[in-house]
Amino acid sequence: MEENRLNFVAFTDGSCDNKREPHCGGWAFIVFNGNCNHPEIEEADMIRSGSFRNTTNNLMELTAIVQVVRLIPEHSNVIIVTDSQYCITVLDHKTKIFPKNMNVISAFRKFTKERDIRYKFHWIKGHSGNKYNEFVDKLALSEYMKEDGFVVDLEGFV
Repeated sequence: MEENRLNFVAFTDGSCDNKREPHCGGWAFIVFNGNCNHPEIEEADMIRSGSFRNTTNNLMELTAIVQVVRLIPEHSNVIIVTDSQYCITVLDHKTKIFPKNMNVISAFRKFTKERDIRYKFHWIKGHSGNKYNEFVDKLALSEYMKEDGFVVDLEGFV
């Protein structure tokens, strides 16, 4: 990635309760300056999370990634670390199948193009002990578990 651009590393995750209606889900990400080696969570440049009703796990995984490219500074490079092979496949144009979540996939493509965000994906096995992946996993899970949390319908999100 180019030196004159800002560099970031983002860890993303999504979570969904498919067992109970209305299928509440949560998404989360943490972003670090790409020049930091082994930073502490408190040193993050940005931490965000949210939740939706009537959703799926794949949609929450995608939403976390879309929020990263929407919120980091324009003209940036970002390495997106995810445990979702689905997201890497559909966002990196490795499929010719038109997935269900085309509105969110289109938003990713729009934000990366309009905001001049250059990205690379890095897959990491979920629940494998990576402290940043574990952090965003717990944060996404907590988003839909909050009894008093603000949960909005996904309709009209993108």
